[in-house]
Amino acid sequence: MYGTLQMALKDEPVRVFLDDCGGWKNVGEVNTDGDGRIEVVVDRGLPLGVYEVRMEVVGDASSAPAYLWVLPKGTHLAVFDIDGTLTTDDGELIQQVLADVFSGSYVPKAYPGAVALTDAHRGIGHVELYMTGRPYWLTSKTREWLSEHEFAMGPLRLAGSNAEAFPSESGVGKYKLEYLKSLLEAGFVLDLAYGNATTDIYAYREAGISPELTWIIGKNAGEDGTNAVKDSWEPRVSEVNALPSVNQPFDW
Repeated sequence: MYGTLQMALKDEPVRVFLDDCGGWKNVGEVNTDGDGRIEVVVDRGLPLGVYEVRMEVVGDASSAPAYLWVLPKGTHLAVFDIDGTLTTDDGELIQQVLADVFSGSYVPKAYPGAVALTDAHRGIGHVELYMTGRPYWLTSKTREWLSEHEFAMGPLRLAGSNAEAFPSESGVGKYKLEYLKSLLEAGFVLDLAYGNATTDIYAYREAGISPELTWIIGKNAGEDGTNAVKDSWEPRVSEVNALPSVNQPFDW
């Protein structure tokens, strides 16, 4: 997508390159669809790890980054929502988007202890999954925010459509639940989860993450038997730091 209004680049060829630790390799060239998206299958027998990817528009050589995570069955994940969970309010994103449209700038604020919480989970061996209800066209803004605040690195998943981003159980709740189920079917282990909304509680519960292993911050804190968090993640950071290391099926 291009420009402040994020206009989709339609039906344009894009080359995809992957750094397989032996250098950059061209893994394919495909045309974007009506939403500016592409899909490329990477079948190179890659060993476990995190691989950098670059997608280059043939027409003007502009590029976009991504990361490919290759993880085995049995990998333990800690699931994090972003807006209202890591940021102090769902409205922080809206302020950022409006600032961009009107040629201003705004950086969403993070809850105290939010970055340290992801570092704590990384410290005991978790892979952090950032799963947000933000629509896909906010991918670059989301990556930038996580990187600039130095959150622990982890896979990022955004809603695939505006309908999936709609704040209801049939919208964002369904999207999150279906994605979590796909991870379970692939053999991943969902150890615990963090959120703020009733849709988070719904998705986590229906995916089999018990309320005792779910932490909710904000006005819905403690709802449906979840762990209640008020105003700061700092107390939870201390709890995570005291937990035993996670038994991952790989050396972290």
